[in-house]
Amino acid sequence: MNFTDEEKKVFEILEKGYFDPSCFENYLLNIYTNDDNKEARKNMNVTLNFIKRMIIELSKKREYDIVGNESYDIDNLLNKIIDVPSETDETLLTNFNPLLYKNSEKLSNYFNLLTKNLSWKDLQWLAQSFNWVNDGFRTFFANHFEKLIDLSVKLYYELDKSEEQEQFAKIFVSDDENDDWVEDNSEKLEEDEMVIEFDKFGEWVSDDEWMNDINSSTSDISPNTVELNMETLIEYIKFINIIEPFIKYRKIGFNIINKLYELSRQKKLEDFYSNEEFSEMFDLIMQHDITKCSYYYHGTQCLEDAQSIIDEGLGMMQDNLQSTSYREFTKDEVILYERGFGGEIGRDAIVIIEIPKNSNGEELNIVTQLQDASSIHFSPSGLQGLNGKPNYVVLPENIVGYVDKKNKQIVFNSKYKNYEQFSNNRRTR
Repeated sequence: MNFTDEEKKVFEILEKGYFDPSCFENYLLNIYTNDDNKEARKNMNVTLNFIKRMIIELSKKREYDIVGNESYDIDNLLNKIIDVPSETDETLLTNFNPLLYKNSEKLSNYFNLLTKNLSWKDLQWLAQSFNWVNDGFRTFFANHFEKLIDLSVKLYYELDKSEEQEQFAKIFVSDDENDDWVEDNSEKLEEDEMVIEFDKFGEWVSDDEWMNDINSSTSDISPNTVELNMETLIEYIKFINIIEPFIKYRKIGFNIINKLYELSRQKKLEDFYSNEEFSEMFDLIMQHDITKCSYYYHGTQCLEDAQSIIDEGLGMMQDNLQSTSYREFTKDEVILYERGFGGEIGRDAIVIIEIPKNSNGEELNIVTQLQDASSIHFSPSGLQGLNGKPNYVVLPENIVGYVDKKNKQIVFNSKYKNYEQFSNNRRTR
């Protein structure tokens, strides 16, 4: 195969002095990683065009009827790979039509109608559901990815071998002209062993060695090696031709998902702040002088854990509060914070911890060694690992209270050292 100037640049042939087929995998990862990096996308397209060119070249040599514009029936393929939820899935997408991906305006209009009057919880669930639907593109790409790599490597070595064999055939074919050439040059052939250059290894090897190397490299590429027959080549021409539009459709889907999550967040904030009593108490507990102290925020998996923490203290596996808490959230961040596999950490409650500062503005250490692990309830979070036992504790006197997001209430801790400033408020524990 001859390389274009652009291919030489992307494949770093000039720098390396040879072509390394292992680069196929690196450049093709962009197919299903959803990377918007322009350089990565350009390298992917150059690689795909090179593979397509190899397929067409081999097809010509074998006289296969392949021209390069073969394609899937997009409508049939969309209906096949996009898994529309059933009635039992309890989602609003049971009537979703995968062909909407072909028209971004129609897709947007579909969701605009669907989201009218939905609560923030319903919007969040809709975003999660459509994310699963949209994942059909990634699954489709992933199912073809490994075989595309195998196909590409084998194509390269097959064509490389064919070209070298043709060169040998021109010399050693049994006709009168070449017989005369061999006879006239027999002494030279005996003195100078015939050698060729094989890029994979970057060194000169004899023709026998080359044939052994090429046979071994093409016979054991991967456990999932594909056959270079006409059916396979047509299938992967179709796959290459569908990649660009499917990446576009998947991106359109991601944009819809992001808009749904953003709309859910906006409605959630409106819902919380519209509660006047909650909003007033929320302002009160969040107020602090950052020159004198820092606030740290710890998400719990349930309300019971939050109550145990203000009663007994915050148990930790490490002696660093940042291993289990975040520093200086905004009010919006407190309301919106959720993490974990199902968003369960911080969904119902956020505990607020105060760390005093010295005259230089440096935070003091409030973490102490825990003498008896059984003295507190302990639920490790993902920040510090999911298994283990507490070795350290932040005492209740440093815990301001917690934000009960499940019931939209603020709970002030009566054991907090500066509790007096909250003593006239309704909910104290």
